[in-house]
Amino acid sequence: MKEYLLVTGVGMLAQGFFSLRMLHQWIKTERAKKIISPSLFWVFSICGSYLLMLYG
Repeated sequence: MKEYLLVTGVGMLAQGFFSLRMLHQWIKTERAKKIISPSLFWVFSICGSYLLMLYG
């Protein structure tokens, strides 16, 4: 049961990083009034990808 919760937690955390990535870029783009790709977007993306790799 503990393994199941750990695996589910890692998967949910990975999805959270991908959601934060999108939300962060959206907020920064709206404030700048132009399309930008902030560096934190890529940090969230790498963290989310790594966690999804562990989840899989």
